[in-house]
Amino acid sequence: MLHALGCLPELEALVLVESASRQGISLDFLRERLPGRRNAAARRILDLVDVGSESLLETLARTHLRRAGFHVEPQVDIRGVGSMDLLVEGCVDVETDGKEHEAPRRRLKDYRRDNTAQSLGFAVARFGYAEIVRRPESMVRQVAALVETRLALGGLPRLEDL
Repeated sequence: MLHALGCLPELEALVLVESASRQGISLDFLRERLPGRRNAAARRILDLVDVGSESLLETLARTHLRRAGFHVEPQVDIRGVGSMDLLVEGCVDVETDGKEHEAPRRRLKDYRRDNTAQSLGFAVARFGYAEIVRRPESMVRQVAALVETRLALGGLPRLEDL
């Protein structure tokens, strides 16, 4: 793990560390083993870790959106909707869909969740592997447009009421 933090590209190392932290590896344990200036880049990767993400796609999408300047909260629980993968600027539900979302039964559940989230005032955007991994700038642009439109409408959802 320590070697990977020093050798892998930043996003790949981040995904690896978040996965390991979900398996019980302590970030403090890793940080203690990365002293000095030569490990500064590895410690910066540890600073990006958010234990709220539940998948590789969530980690990547969250990181790209935060780097674009958005406030992003992972795994926000909304009554009637369930857990949103990423809540951007308090108004856009970004769902990161892996292969499991292709099954017809899962797709119907996703449609119901999306409809409920929209009825509560959230905009909803769904992105798959190819867009998040291969075209993250497109994903960020689409989310930016949704945030801009949603904020212009006003009357944002109040999380404390949900």
